[in-house]
Amino acid sequence: MQGFRPPILAAAWLVCWSVQAVAAPGQCVQPLPEDAPALGGATDGIQLDADAAELIRDGLSTLRGDVRLSDGRRAFQAERLRFDTSRRLVEIDSRSQFREEGLYVSSDGMRFDIDKGTGTFEQSQIVLSEARARAGAERMVLSEAGTATLSGVRYTTCAPDSRAWSLQAAEIELDRASGLGTATHARLRVFDVPVLYLPWLQFPLDNARRTGWLYPSIGTSSRNGMDISWPLYVNLAPNYDLQIDPRWLTRRGLQMGSTFRYLGEHRTASLEYEYLGNDQRTDEDRAYGRLRHRGLINDRLSLDIDYAEVSDSAYFDDLGSELNESALTFLPRELRMVYNAPAEYTAIMRISSFQTLDPSLARQERPYRRLPQLRFIATTPGRVLFTRAGLDARYVNFDADSLVEGQRYHLNPYLRTFVDRNGWFAGTRVEWRYTGYDLRNAEPGQPDHITRSLPSISAETGLRFDRRTEGGNRQTLEPQLFYLHTPFRNQDRIPVFDSGETDFDIIQLFANNRFSGIDRIADANQLAAAVTSRLLDADSGDVRWSATIGQLVRFERSRVTLDGIGAAPSGVTDVITAFDYRLSRRITAEIATLWSPENTQFNRTLSRLRFDDSGRRASIAYRYRRDQLEQADLQARWPVVGGLALTGRWRTSLRFEQSLETLAGVSYDSCCWSAQLMYRRHIATNDGEFDSGVLLQFQLKGLGGFGSSNGGRNAYSGF
Repeated sequence: MQGFRPPILAAAWLVCWSVQAVAAPGQCVQPLPEDAPALGGATDGIQLDADAAELIRDGLSTLRGDVRLSDGRRAFQAERLRFDTSRRLVEIDSRSQFREEGLYVSSDGMRFDIDKGTGTFEQSQIVLSEARARAGAERMVLSEAGTATLSGVRYTTCAPDSRAWSLQAAEIELDRASGLGTATHARLRVFDVPVLYLPWLQFPLDNARRTGWLYPSIGTSSRNGMDISWPLYVNLAPNYDLQIDPRWLTRRGLQMGSTFRYLGEHRTASLEYEYLGNDQRTDEDRAYGRLRHRGLINDRLSLDIDYAEVSDSAYFDDLGSELNESALTFLPRELRMVYNAPAEYTAIMRISSFQTLDPSLARQERPYRRLPQLRFIATTPGRVLFTRAGLDARYVNFDADSLVEGQRYHLNPYLRTFVDRNGWFAGTRVEWRYTGYDLRNAEPGQPDHITRSLPSISAETGLRFDRRTEGGNRQTLEPQLFYLHTPFRNQDRIPVFDSGETDFDIIQLFANNRFSGIDRIADANQLAAAVTSRLLDADSGDVRWSATIGQLVRFERSRVTLDGIGAAPSGVTDVITAFDYRLSRRITAEIATLWSPENTQFNRTLSRLRFDDSGRRASIAYRYRRDQLEQADLQARWPVVGGLALTGRWRTSLRFEQSLETLAGVSYDSCCWSAQLMYRRHIATNDGEFDSGVLLQFQLKGLGGFGSSNGGRNAYSGF
């Protein structure tokens, strides 16, 4: 792992501060003096108030003693003031206060033309309310356009009692109309120590989007060396924009990236593209592109597009900037159209494919292309004797390379009866599932045309009890039964296009198929039973705790099999439990288990304890799957004092006695500046290769910042 190199860091500072920054204004409140003049009052003329007045000549008068002058939009206050009524000119040669919307000035002397709105202020202390900034200047000149030019100035967004940073400049121009400040011949001072000279600098005074350079980022990792990027934001229009991302990796070369975003009244879209020419480590050109669109064509028809392509399978392992990108197995390529007639029917058309990123996957483990997939779902709008009729019809053309492929059509008409009352509910569903296959590239001995016909019936019922506890809370008891009967059909000759094994959990207890997809429909003669109890707070109605326990009883062996998944034996299954408990307003606990009564042992366990209190967050989790994994995960973000906070995460495999991810950092955040220093070591590739790096972020709020955006902030986003 490499550390930061000072020459590169200094260069990044110079680049950052010598260009226009696009950022939010300061966040510190800049209070005005208690005796600051108030705005309002007369708007048609001049309102004057003084202890004494002396008329000198031709409308020129001198006012003394707590002088207050206002025209409604501006207010002046001083102990002595000269006012020319004919030219509407104010002159003050002593300590005075001036105020207009968004601007307050305390100065040793001033001259102001009320009609033109122009003025000159000497030895001034200035507060910009909208920018939440303050400044001290030897001279300030207000132009007729409202621009303020400050000479011999020191500018900051920090609170009055803070000297965390300031910008000392020969001249700063504050254009409140455009929301920009421009400094020339400036020195950045951090804790009153000069650290950087800037010949020119622009900074924001408001939250408006505008074209300019975003914060540069600096990082380092053992795989890429120094990682420096400097995004350029281009505000093309109110509803679309462009970001260009030059990125320099010392061990790989220059990467260029861009993101175009569009936002319409009923749609949104983005287009991303990255290109690294002649990677110094692989001697290959590398690229990534992705188009995403979601929107409505009309009130009933929607269109979604998600298409991504990458030059090589190791792209995200080497160049990804998000925490989860190195774990990607497939990239989506999908177009989806949905027509929805509410309470009547829904029609769906989908064209989908994938790019496989894990080269270790066998061909038969990769998903099929769907060219296309059609689905039609309809129900009767009304009920007769609590019964509705429905239809789920599907068609898919599965396409693959060097594998069996073909067309599948599926019809699923049904009748569903359901009655729901306050203390109970009951329902039945009678359905018929007909599936046909027209195959290509069938294996020897496998027919080209296969059909399957399956009736099925299910029934469910449940009761709802509740009582008042001694503490006045409400406790419920909700037992539920679900019976399913589906006859056996031999499906060994049917190819597997999209079926797979599902996790056995509470939801699966009440499912009508123990497999996902349609290629395998399990035979069933089974009864599921579950009981849930909840405790609801009497005052807030919040659930204090909830507990569920359930089990499935198979009266016959389920004989349908899937590659690698055998028949399901008769008898009772594992017992499923789930328990959530709010110990207090800050502490919650959850436990979910799968317990085998035959072996008297747990096959799956998840437990988690969380603490959350006004920014103090911590959690500890334990995950276990028999013969697969056993992991512990500890996370915390804990404010120490003021804006100082510690962050950490440790995820480890107890089964292999190996650390999977380690993160430790310290951060400071105040209203005028923030900083973060973090170290992270994690698995970066599908092969289990580790990567480690250091993250440094530093931001002067209301001015600009530098840092890395590729790892630290998302490391504890789970909180």
